[in-house]
This record gives sequence, structure tokens and C-alpha cells, in this order.
Amino acid sequence: MDHTLSNFVREIIQFLKADDTERARKLRQSTSGNEMAQIFEQLANSELAIFNKYCGQNSTICLPGPKGEKGDPGLAGTAGIKGDSGTAGEKGSKGDIGSPGLKGLKGEPGMLGFPGVKGDKGVDGLPGLSGPAGIKGDKGDKGDLGSEGPPGKDGAPGPPGVKGEKGRVGDPGMLGQKGDRGDFGPPGIPGAKGAAGFPGLKGDKGDSGTPGTPGPPGVRGEKGDPGVNGSSGPQGLKGEPGTKGDRGEAVTMQPAHPVSSCCDSLERPYFNQTTEEIHALEGTTITLHCNAHGHPKPKVEWILSSKNGSSKVIPFSNQETITLPNLDPDANSGTYMCTASSALGQASKTVQLNVYEHIRIVDHISNHTLLVGQNVVFECKFGGEPKPTVTWYHVNKDGTRTKITDGVIEIPEGSQLGIPSVGIADRGEYVCEASNGVETISEHAYLLTQGPPSITPPTPVTGLVGHNITLHCDVHGEPKPITTWVAPPNVNNAYEDKKGDLVLLNLQTGDAGSYICRATNSFGTVNSVVSLVVHGPGKVEIAGNHMFPVKPSTTSFAIDCKASGEAPLNVQWYHDGKPVVPNPTHVVLPDHTLLVLSVNRPADYGRYMCVASNIYGSDNATAFVYEDKGMVTCDVPFTPCPGKLCGATCPSGCQLRIVDGTASYPASEPLCSSAIQSGAIQSNGGVVTWQTAGNVATIQMG
Repeated sequence: MDHTLSNFVREIIQFLKADDTERARKLRQSTSGNEMAQIFEQLANSELAIFNKYCGQNSTICLPGPKGEKGDPGLAGTAGIKGDSGTAGEKGSKGDIGSPGLKGLKGEPGMLGFPGVKGDKGVDGLPGLSGPAGIKGDKGDKGDLGSEGPPGKDGAPGPPGVKGEKGRVGDPGMLGQKGDRGDFGPPGIPGAKGAAGFPGLKGDKGDSGTPGTPGPPGVRGEKGDPGVNGSSGPQGLKGEPGTKGDRGEAVTMQPAHPVSSCCDSLERPYFNQTTEEIHALEGTTITLHCNAHGHPKPKVEWILSSKNGSSKVIPFSNQETITLPNLDPDANSGTYMCTASSALGQASKTVQLNVYEHIRIVDHISNHTLLVGQNVVFECKFGGEPKPTVTWYHVNKDGTRTKITDGVIEIPEGSQLGIPSVGIADRGEYVCEASNGVETISEHAYLLTQGPPSITPPTPVTGLVGHNITLHCDVHGEPKPITTWVAPPNVNNAYEDKKGDLVLLNLQTGDAGSYICRATNSFGTVNSVVSLVVHGPGKVEIAGNHMFPVKPSTTSFAIDCKASGEAPLNVQWYHDGKPVVPNPTHVVLPDHTLLVLSVNRPADYGRYMCVASNIYGSDNATAFVYEDKGMVTCDVPFTPCPGKLCGATCPSGCQLRIVDGTASYPASEPLCSSAIQSGAIQSNGGVVTWQTAGNVATIQMG
């Protein structure tokens, strides 16, 4: 059903729903009097029955094609696509040229609609849009001669208006409301268009006609100039009904200007959510939403049922939303019902609005300072409607909160928290939090404890040799205790810092032991012991002299390595940076002594290193095995050393002679003066070892 017919049906529904006074007013506006009113009401009831049959049940369904013979002419509409020609009726008395007849129920003639409300200009309104073409019935007999209408001016019909562009036969126009121009009231549904003529004589019942094909809509024409005495004459005599035509088959049309030929989608009023509960705070503003659905769009109305039992219609409530500013618990709390209604029915939605009072602090929470072991009670009091719930928290050192449930009891207007025999762990900040579900406020208080100091039992502390370490004592008490330390008697590398901690520098294994932490305040003194464990890397040394001269007569030598340290301890020998692999001439004894048999010259000369290691580190010691050149004088130059390492003994009393170099020297320089300059020996003499490469000698060790 297109938009115009949908509006026409809505107008009919509004007419039938109007009270007696409103309906009488509409009837009085009809220029045809009571007879026209009866005709319109009959037509409206008939059309409403068809509407309910085909367009009800919240569905979209196409209407069947019209049926019945051509009735008496109604008001002229714009021309539609020409259908098959009907038989012209006999000439009747002079009157205004009527429009095609109504498309009524079977065999009944169409009825003339009453004109719209008179506009300001007092001229006939625009013709309504023509409805879809009806199914053509079989030709009926000539009707009886209609009664004579009143003569027009000078006995002839008024001059016709300017002809508009040709369009299709439109739907009947709606009953117009008062405006600049009144529309013609809706004529009946038109039948197939026949040749224009005057009302004919009453004819016999015709046979059933063949269904016609609906024509596409035409373009609406321009309004013509009004005719003189444009009101229509009285209705002619009613003709006998014709034989009912067969129902036409639906034909899909593709007009230049698409128009729906089906009903609108009609829906009874409904709500997606029929109940809602809202909590709001006094003094705020809130908007309530109706959110009604349905087609046609339902009319809404809000009614408040307040909490004291009274009900009232909210002024200016005929809208989807209502805004309530500066909420008051007494005036605004209650049940708000939004009723949505239309001609198809009604539905309602309830919104429960609870306006809460602000939470009031009736009594502030207090701070407490107690001796350890005493009892304490915190108390919070709040007011408000509804009564708020209270939750207690203890604030931790890191700022997080722990909820408290033990010791909490409810009292009138608030809550109490009791802590028996408070201890050090109970001190700190406490929070009582009140909430009514919309607003939350909180109160804060502090618990301070006084008494002898206490020390959290410390755990053993572990350090590494050569590192620095700090010993800490976790002391509690009020007034704040003074901390002092007592170290083992052999420790002389420790001091107390400003924070009361004990700092030990360059730890050695001898620093391990028990350290006493002592805390003192006006209530007493308490001691606690901190155990220090020192771990060190493996330790190693070469027993005796680390210089091993090999004379021409030497056949073997032994280097004694003294290794110690925490297990597991690993000891490894290296010769000139390479691991010593045990074999028949290189033997490592269980006490880590390296024994070299059948000395191989010069392969067994060089640097021998003993390395001891564990998970905490390692230590090493080096021995030098060299070809002995014997005693030399102070001014003798370096002797060429074809082997890996050579050594000689310098006498005492040699003078320092500044030469180039501090480790490498020209081979022509004095050996002993170079050794003194490099730091390998002192002026009192000693053994110096070296290597030569070309004309350069490099001092290895003193």
C-alpha cells in the first residue's frame, strides 16, 4: 500500500477513534450534511474492515485487486493510464463532471467523498492522488436516469480549470486538515476508467468481468484554476449491484517512478525492555527514555506513581524522553510508566527511579596511640537514605589496601572495628568506606603503638671475599629506637652508617662470624644476632722459592703448589699458557706438586702456573724454570738466550744506569742496571730472567 493510501487509512482510524464532539465537528465541516457524514462513516468502516483483514497481524501483505462494476462518479482525480473503455451511460441532468467511480465492494456503487476543510482561499482543494487501477468488470446494462442536479450558473457547469499534465489515476485524497488549501475527501476506490459521461440510468446486473492489470503511476498535474460554483450536486439514484468480477492476478510493474503496491509494515506498539531500574543521587539531572517501537509511530504518555502512593500525568510528557533536573528524593522517586498507543493497540514500560540522599558523615573516625598489648576500637558513623554499607581496610606500606572482616560489627548509623592486644604489625593507616551503590565516601585514621623495641628475626647473610657488604637490622618501636652493633673482636674493617646499618669493606674469610644488633628506646633494649658467612675463591701459593734454575747437571725438578678453598676445588697446572698433560716425564702428585723428570732442554724451560678454582672464584701462582747463566758482573750485557728463558744472578752494589726501556732493552745494555731500572731486582742484587729475540732482550721476572 503506497504512502497516500496508508495516510488515508490512518485518517479513517483517527475519525473512528475520535470522541463524539470531535466526530461531530468533522461532520459539520462536510458540505453535504448528515447524508455525507453517514456515507463517509460507512465507507470508513468498510475500508477499515478491509485494512484489518489484509494489513493486520504486524505483517506486510499485498492487497487484492479491486472488483465490482463502475459506480457513480466521484470527484475528478488526475488522469491515469487509460483502461478499457466502458459503455457510456445515458445523458442525465446537467451537473459537474464527476471523477471515476469508487472501487467499492462487489456490485455497490462508489460514494462521493465529502470535501476537505475549507482553506483560506475558499476554493476547491487539489484532487487526491488516484488509486491503482481496478479490475475491469463486465459491461453492465444501462442504469436508470439519475435525479437532476441543481443547475450551475446560467444553467451550465462552471468553466473547467486549466488542464494539468496527464498522470495515472491516483489514490483518493485524505480528509484534509484546515490549512491554506483544503484537500478533497477520499472518494471510493476507483474502478477501471471508462469514457467520461454523465450518470446513466440504472441497469441490470452485469456478468463477471475479466481482471484488469494495474497501471503504473502517472506524474501529478499542476493545479487547475477553480471552477465557478465548484461544489458537486446531490448524489444520483443508487444503481443495482453488478455481478462480482473474478480476482485479478498480481502483475509486477516497473514504473518510471516506483510506488509500492503493498501495505506498509504495521506493528503494534512494543518495547524491547519493559522494566528498568535507575539509581541516581539527589541534586543531579537524569533523562528517562521511553524507547517505544511500532508503526505507525505510537503516541507516548508518562505517568508517575510516587513512593507515597499518588499518581499523576507528567506535564509535557508526550515525548520519547523526559529530563528531571535537580533530583529530589521525595518528589522524584517512584515508578514512571511510559504508555505507547496507536490504533493497533498499546504497550507500557515501567522505570523505577530511586533518588538517593547524599551520604553524610555523622561522626569522624579518631586516631589512636597505644602501648603494645592494649585494645583499640575504631568507629565510623554515616547517615543517608538508603543506609550506606561500611567496609574497613588496612593500608599496607606499599600503598595497597587489605580488607578487614575480623572484629567488624554494625552499630546504629555506622560500624566499629575492634583490634585486641595491638602489636607492631597493627600500626598504620585504617580506612572506613561508606557506599550506597551510587556514592562512596571514606574516612581515614592512624594507629600508633608505643613500647619496647622489637627486631624482626634476621636471616644469615652471605658475602664474597674482596666484596663490600651491608648488615641491616629491621627495628620497630615507638619512640624510634637507636641501633648499635657489636662485631667480632678480630674485625677491623667495619663501620656504622647514618641509617644504623653496619658496612664491612673488602671482606675476608676471617670476617665471618656473629654480629649483634642492639635496639634501645625509653621502654627498653632488645638484641638480635646476624650471622655472616664469607665465601672465597680457591687460594694457591708456590712453596719456597718460585725461581727454579736448571744447571747443565740438572736432570729433574719439582714445583710444590699449596692449594686451598671451599669444595669443590679444582687445581690445574699450565706451562706457558697451555695445560700440563700428565705423562711419564710430567707427573702431578696428590698434593698438587708438579714433578718434571728427565728435563728436556730447552722445552721444559718457561713459566709454570698453578691455578686453584671453585664456584666463588680462582687464584694462581707462577714459577719460573730457566737456564742458569750463573753469577754476572754489574756491567755485563745481556747474554743471548737461544732457549725459552735464561737467568743470572746480579751482585749487590750495582748502580742504576738509565737506559731506554722498562721491560725490553737492547741486548748490548748492561744486564743488572736494566734489571734494577725495570724493578725486577733491587740494588742489593738478585736473580733476573730474560728472553732474547734478535738484538732485543725482554726481562721476565726478578
